[in-house]
Amino acid sequence: MKKWFKIDGKYYCFKDCEHCGKRYRTMNMRQRFCSGTCSLLAVPRGMLQREGVRGRCPSKAKQSASGIVRRAIRDGIIKEAGRCTICNLPDMRYGLIAHHQDYNKPLDVDWLCRSCHLKVHSTVSILVGATKCG
Repeated sequence: MKKWFKIDGKYYCFKDCEHCGKRYRTMNMRQRFCSGTCSLLAVPRGMLQREGVRGRCPSKAKQSASGIVRRAIRDGIIKEAGRCTICNLPDMRYGLIAHHQDYNKPLDVDWLCRSCHLKVHSTVSILVGATKCG
């Protein structure tokens, strides 16, 4: 059973961060990390274990990786490149797209312009064969 402490008229519980081990206070028992940075750097459940991703719809892994990238950009952990990795042109019209080679490495992205991103995916779908998730 967790012990609650009253500080400034509010009740807090002290917990240890699951990523860095630092002790922090929280009002939420479901909170697992001391900060947003630790939350991003912690290994997402099942992301690095192949068996965790096998059998799931690929779009769920994609959504999880995309969310991690969005939060990392927001928190300043990674920065969007100024130019496309393939054609080396700045994409002023649509912005650059974070392309994942492997969804198990969510912060390892290639920054592609819309045109190159579409070309990469059309080439991949022709080589691998379009698989429908359903």
